[in-house]
Amino acid sequence: MKLKQLTEKLLDKWFIKLLCLAIAIGLYIFHQVSAIEKRSFVVPLTMIENGSVTHVDGKKKSVTVTIRANADQITQVHSSDITASVILDALPKSGEYSVPVNIDINPELLLNNPFEIRVSPEYVKVQVEKKSIQYIKVVPSIVGECLHGYEVSKVQVNPEYVEVIGPESLLENTAEIKTEMIEVDNAKSSFTISVNCKEISNALDITNKGPYEVTVEIEAIELQRDFEKIPVELKGLNANMALKGDAPEVTFKVEGNMATLEAYELPKNSVYVDVSTIHEPGTYELPLVINLPSSFKVLEKSVENVTVTLEEVSLSSSVYDANANMVLE
Repeated sequence: MKLKQLTEKLLDKWFIKLLCLAIAIGLYIFHQVSAIEKRSFVVPLTMIENGSVTHVDGKKKSVTVTIRANADQITQVHSSDITASVILDALPKSGEYSVPVNIDINPELLLNNPFEIRVSPEYVKVQVEKKSIQYIKVVPSIVGECLHGYEVSKVQVNPEYVEVIGPESLLENTAEIKTEMIEVDNAKSSFTISVNCKEISNALDITNKGPYEVTVEIEAIELQRDFEKIPVELKGLNANMALKGDAPEVTFKVEGNMATLEAYELPKNSVYVDVSTIHEPGTYELPLVINLPSSFKVLEKSVENVTVTLEEVSLSSSVYDANANMVLE
């Protein structure tokens, strides 16, 4: 009797009861769905290539990772918790392949419920070639101008060559790897500096990116200058002697530091013949003396010896110049 009464009670207005149950379930589902939020991250794509091939495209790829979770849980997710990669290890040879994208996420976040992860695109096309290794020359990037009169004479890099791994086609067309800029503005002495190398392509892996030790040797520029038709002075001329005729002229070439030699002016008594031992009039052939700073070198002279004619003069008709050691008519 009791079972019959229970059955009758349950079936009484059963449609309304069933409708209320459906509405309750719907409200629960709606509440659960409305509590879930969505958040998207752009994640760089890492190429894992421990096999015999490597990717050719040097452009950096990325994928979009979308996370769905409860509002209080999704705020705990950061881009640093997510990594995306494609594995090229199993690819057999050169060509273009469609490779699945692998997503790794902080395991602690996976304990949340609900927690949904989606990646777009799920597959990426990758062009690969046979992997090759070459040793490529490291070239310093020198910029600027040394101080006037100086120049870069030599540049040494340690190490001089670096191991580079990448596609054969790219390595064949890579003749050198440049360093970061090394400035020599207004430099006048040698120096050593540590710099890194510049990245050529994302498809090439430089095993040692630096720093490299670069020694820049700077030297003074040597200049050659002609001194033309320079009058020869008489040094040590006796008071009763005088030069007959015009003073002889000579031409000579000098080599020295550009900055110094360009501005150099010949001082008095720097080009002369020594007549201090001559006491009689006559014609004499005397060695030419060119007295210059020790940093200068005389390369050429128009003559080695100078011919001068001396005549005797009366002291009453001449004036003795003690500074020049010459007789002025």
